[in-house]
Amino acid sequence: MNNFQEKANLIWNIADLLRGDYKPRDYVDVILPMTVFRRLDQAMEEKRQAVGDDHKRYRGELKNLDGFLQQRYGRVYNTSPYDWRKLMEAPDDIAQNLVTYLNGFSPDVQDIIEKFDFRRQINRLQTARLIHPILQEFTQVDLHPDRVSNREMGLIFENLIRRFSEQYNETAGEHFTPREVIRLMVHLLFAEQRQRLDAKLREQMRIEIRQLQHRLGTTSVYVTHDQAEAMSISDRIVIMNHGRIEQIGPPLEIYSRPRNRFVADFIGKVNFLSAQVSGPGRVRLAGQELAVDDLPELAVGSDTVLTIRPEAIGLSKSDGQLAGEIVWATFLGGIVEYSISVQALGEITVHQENPAVRGLHEIGETVRLEFSSQALHALPEG
Repeated sequence: MNNFQEKANLIWNIADLLRGDYKPRDYVDVILPMTVFRRLDQAMEEKRQAVGDDHKRYRGELKNLDGFLQQRYGRVYNTSPYDWRKLMEAPDDIAQNLVTYLNGFSPDVQDIIEKFDFRRQINRLQTARLIHPILQEFTQVDLHPDRVSNREMGLIFENLIRRFSEQYNETAGEHFTPREVIRLMVHLLFAEQRQRLDAKLREQMRIEIRQLQHRLGTTSVYVTHDQAEAMSISDRIVIMNHGRIEQIGPPLEIYSRPRNRFVADFIGKVNFLSAQVSGPGRVRLAGQELAVDDLPELAVGSDTVLTIRPEAIGLSKSDGQLAGEIVWATFLGGIVEYSISVQALGEITVHQENPAVRGLHEIGETVRLEFSSQALHALPEG
């Protein structure tokens, strides 16, 4: 099999085993969770032994054993002595062992198992002697992350849900709402610790999550500490600080018009500039009189804090509002990050794109910093 459609077809055909013991509309209650378990079982192959060893070693010794295992192995692991193969080796005890296997999953996966309400199916499947045949058929479905990408896995899920709902004239929401599917994708299909991926794969994963949201057409909540990830996959962002909401808004608004210093510093790189109000919409900055489009109504002479993003500042040898000396330069491929010392303001960070065409400025070189009034933002809360 070399594409997601073939794998979806193979899983779809496994549902024929349920014929006679299940109503067709209930097939999805078995097939979809079993697809998840097969994916997870293969994804855990490399770390299963280490997880089991640590679980035995520290059980009874650590108060928060799950927290320890999650930190070491990620959000998806299983501490039971069983895997897919071992379950099939004991057909007489397969129902009891399957329960033990499910109970061994990490807390995040337990939430999903409860959402599927799959434990309720085990006695019914065992009475019909279907557990072993279904497991046997799923061994023919290779869902290992090394061979089935997260994108393909998402397409398989989407295909199965659509076919079940169309075949039996029901909406997918009667079984699994789009929001739950999104949650599955985020917590399970994208659970191969993102922090261990290289930059290109992390960027591709953001695109896949965003595409999945659009295909399912649903509202979803995604929690992340990665600012770039938040901006790239969100329509609205909620910035929180120790449980307190600091700002809510679209990514562009959060980035370009932060409410306070915490938000500005949390999302991307930013320069903070101390200035004094010199009149309506005007400030005095490092001896220069400048316009600020969104300056709040403050008394003349009042102190205010302005922000400006590094990419909003241009460099020139002759034109610009401020003069400074380059004290450091970091080449990052598509951009160069300069640290520029400006009298009365300290160091200002500037990002200049396309250095292959624009050339590089030398450390120690004197330059002029130029920017528009729209690039300056006065922090409403200082």
